[in-house]
Amino acid sequence: MMAMTCCADMQAFEVVARPAMDTLESALDRLKMNIYVNFAKWGLPCPITGQPGHIAQQQREAAHQHQQQQHTATS
Repeated sequence: MMAMTCCADMQAFEVVARPAMDTLESALDRLKMNIYVNFAKWGLPCPITGQPGHIAQQQREAAHQHQQQQHTATS
């Protein structure tokens, strides 16, 4: 008796998904969020409130601490 493999030549595939554009309002919300996130990454203040980017500030503080640790380790 011989066993048959039904999916021996099946190839892998990739699913690329993106959010559906339901309404103009939802598209604008996604655009605004992308702007806010990029401003924060770049260390720029919020384009609406003018508040400083907290994410970038935390990254700068962490980088400064890391540099201090490397400096004390090599001294």
